[in-house]
Amino acid sequence: MKFLIAQSAGFCFGVKKAVETVEESSKKFSPLYTLGEIIHNPQVVEAFRARGILPVADADAVTPGSAVVIRSHGAPQAELDKLSQKNVHIIDATCPFVRRIQKIVQKALQKNEFVVIIGERSHPEVVGINGHCDDKGHVIFSAAEAKALPDTDEPICVVAQTTTRRDL
Repeated sequence: MKFLIAQSAGFCFGVKKAVETVEESSKKFSPLYTLGEIIHNPQVVEAFRARGILPVADADAVTPGSAVVIRSHGAPQAELDKLSQKNVHIIDATCPFVRRIQKIVQKALQKNEFVVIIGERSHPEVVGINGHCDDKGHVIFSAAEAKALPDTDEPICVVAQTTTRRDL
C-alpha cells in the first residue's frame, strides 16, 4: 500500500512557530511552562511534558523567576499582566493572525465600538481575544446568536476566531 502525504499536511505556520519557540526556549530556561497546552495536539503536549515543559492553566501556577511560553492561541491581557507582576520571563508564541485580531479589538474598545467575536465561546483563542477588549466582546457562534445581539447605535467591530469555518 502506498501513502501520499498532502502538500498542506502538518501544522499551520502559527502552530509551527509556537512549537519551535518551545523547543528553543527549553534550551535556555528551566523551569519552562506553557500557558495552557501549546497547541491542540496531545502527542506534542505529552512529549513536552515528558521533558519537564509543563502546561499550566493560569499565571497562579507559574513560579516566580521562571519562564512561560504563551501558546499559539494567545492569552487574555489580564493573564499576561499577572505573569508580568510575578517577575516571569514571558515568551510570546501567539500566532501573528491571532495577535492582529487582539490588536483590532483593543483599538475597537478604545473607540467605544460594539465588538462581536465569531467563534467558540470557551476556545482559548476566543477567550484570549475577548480578554483584549476587557471581556466586553459579544461572542456568537450561530445565526441565532447573531440575531439575539442587542441593538446598538455604536459602530460595530466584527472579528472571528482564526479557525472558524466560513460556512457557520
